[in-house]
Amino acid sequence: GLLGMNWTGAVERCLAAGVVAGGHGVGGLMGENWTGAVTKCYAVALVSGERDVGGLMGENGGFISSCYAMGTVMGEDHEAGGLVGWNYGGIGESYAACAVTGGSDLGGLVGWNDGAVDNSYWDTQISGLATSAGGSGKTTAQMKQPATFTGWNFATIWGIVENETYPYLMDFGPDMVPVPSLTPMERAVGQADGTTTFSVANIGGGTLVYSASESETWLSIASGGSGTNSGTIVV
Repeated sequence: GLLGMNWTGAVERCLAAGVVAGGHGVGGLMGENWTGAVTKCYAVALVSGERDVGGLMGENGGFISSCYAMGTVMGEDHEAGGLVGWNYGGIGESYAACAVTGGSDLGGLVGWNDGAVDNSYWDTQISGLATSAGGSGKTTAQMKQPATFTGWNFATIWGIVENETYPYLMDFGPDMVPVPSLTPMERAVGQADGTTTFSVANIGGGTLVYSASESETWLSIASGGSGTNSGTIVV
């Protein structure tokens, strides 16, 4: 996303958006944060890797504050989280709204935690997970209420449009990056399995334009092959 590894440096007011893929220690903003301080940063990304995979960071041994991640996290092996895959440092006043899938040790906010997590949250509906190694799970509606975020500074650090947006960093303004959400994220189908339905939604800002295509000669799209912001694809 932005950095492969941050050893001891300070990273502030940065963002990354896109697709990030790797093996061990993969994140939307950076792969690993050794002992550095990361503040007022966010990532909007589709992140995939083998283990220690997170929407913001794969591994964190430093301190994360006033950060968030949105998108999709896919860990093939273990330790995948909406914000951080493996946390052995500190996390404060941060959140994740990421769909998370993988093998073992999955968390809506943190996959595996050997550190501290304070006043941080994840969207249980978007993540598809009711559990995390740290943080508090909330519904999508609750994540759009300032009262949910105990102790957060909505005067100078965070902004929110009640009932409409997730919290956003005031240094950047409301997020206008579209964030696709696919439910289910993946499903194995065979030629004799009949139809399968997928739901598409834009959980970010801006406009999401999507389209589907056939990857096998026997596979066909029955309806909803393209659209804007939300829809249903039947294959």
